[in-house]
Amino acid sequence: MIENAYLSMLAASTTETYERIYKPHFFHIGFPNRVFLVPGTTKRKYSLPPEIPYQELHQMKQDLIQILEYATDGVRYDLTPDAREYYHHWYMNRENSVHVKRMETYSLRLMMLLAANELKQEIDLDITQKATALCDWQVEARKLYDPIDADSIYAQMEEKIRRHLANGPLKDWELKRKTGANRTGLYVYMTALGNLKKSDEVGQDRDTKHWLLIRQDISSTTSQQ
Repeated sequence: MIENAYLSMLAASTTETYERIYKPHFFHIGFPNRVFLVPGTTKRKYSLPPEIPYQELHQMKQDLIQILEYATDGVRYDLTPDAREYYHHWYMNRENSVHVKRMETYSLRLMMLLAANELKQEIDLDITQKATALCDWQVEARKLYDPIDADSIYAQMEEKIRRHLANGPLKDWELKRKTGANRTGLYVYMTALGNLKKSDEVGQDRDTKHWLLIRQDISSTTSQQ
């Protein structure tokens, strides 16, 4: 018999798979907001990864043992006055968006974990700023990688283009890479881009050849084609 058990899952997938993996009932129960996204890329570094030096591995083990011994004694944390004031301002001024749901829960958990990791007796301003910064970063990650709920592959590509251009202008090859145009097919990419251009949602700067959202930079529309 296992008492007080909690289940957590750690998984990895490609961006394309994550954006299309959810079914309607996942959205209804708010499952995407229960996932902490960590986007990243890989680069070639070692053909044969070297063995971790014994001294470094031993030090890592000792540090972990010290943290576990400290955290298993029923440590109770309180926030310092300046940390409490900072957190209150952050909490009360969050944007009203579906992407911020459960962020307050994440922030409280992160504050405790970060404080324990640094063997601190209380949650100070530095810990609070780190935890809320992680949550703010997670909100932006959710916006960029939010599962796409579209009926067709063209609509999905259009939404991908909108999302990536929302972060700033991109060259054509950059936009193709970020949207996975080579995997989906250039015809789909060009059709989706053409649809957005015809509807005046995106434009291309004549000088830099960057694609950008027209509604994001009204002052630049005179130089767009």
